[in-house]
Amino acid sequence: MTQENREGRIVMKTIETLYSKLYEPEQTRSLPGVNQTAKGLPLLVATPEERRSALDDIGVRRLLIYLEKIIAEACSYTLFEFNDAFTRHATRDLLDPVLADLEKRGAIYDYAVICDESNNTSEVIASNEFVADIYIKPVPALKYIQLNFIATKTAVDFDETT
Repeated sequence: MTQENREGRIVMKTIETLYSKLYEPEQTRSLPGVNQTAKGLPLLVATPEERRSALDDIGVRRLLIYLEKIIAEACSYTLFEFNDAFTRHATRDLLDPVLADLEKRGAIYDYAVICDESNNTSEVIASNEFVADIYIKPVPALKYIQLNFIATKTAVDFDETT
């Protein structure tokens, strides 16, 4: 990409400036012998000690945005239904295949959907609301790759080294 801003794209110089301000030096690595640079993925926070949430990872944020869109569309058919055991069970049955597919594809480790009398109390029902708590254990994005190269003598049997 050239230094010009064509078709509304951010120019490379701007990207490099953003990365230099957002990432600590140890999170940006130049790959020797390759004309590329590997960048870290944490979102902007003040210090590394503050990076304690899964939401600090851009991959997790993208997953949540995707889930919100898919689940909001799926649950739109629940609107104006009765807030009873049948609707709560139907909502769980609607969400399970979506989350199971993400688990199968490796986007999440595990999930749980809580949609029962514990979070849909009589006060919630009386206020014409419906509550479904969706817990996920997201798989974080790979940030570092460690490759170990070990040079051995010709006579070494690899079965002995592993």
